[in-house]
Amino acid sequence: MEALANGRIGKKLDKKTLRKLREIALLRGQLLQKVSKLEAQLRGKERSVEECLKLPGTAKGRNQLRRALRATPFPRYEPAKNRPGILIRTEADGTSKRGRFVGRKFEVLDVT
Repeated sequence: MEALANGRIGKKLDKKTLRKLREIALLRGQLLQKVSKLEAQLRGKERSVEECLKLPGTAKGRNQLRRALRATPFPRYEPAKNRPGILIRTEADGTSKRGRFVGRKFEVLDVT
C-alpha cells in the first residue's frame, strides 16, 4: 500500500490487483487490532504497587510465594527455625543440610 501511495507502482492497475491490495490492507488492519487487544489483555494482568503490597501476610500472598518458590531451581535455601544466621539447603533429591554462606560459598555445619 505504501508503494501505491508513493507512486512507485504504475498508475494503471487492473481491478484484480487493486482488489488484492485492498484485501491485504484490510487484513493488516484486522491483525493490528487483534495485537492491540492482546496487549491490552496482558496489561490488565499487571498489578499496581499498592496491590502487591497488600499481599504479604495474606493467604493469597502465601500461596503465591509458595508457587514461586516451588518453581525455582535446586538447591533451595530457607532460614533455619530458632537458629539466626543459619540456612537449610535442600537438594533436588530431598536431602537437607544446615550451614551458612562464607565468601559466597555455602559451608555445611558439622552436625554434632
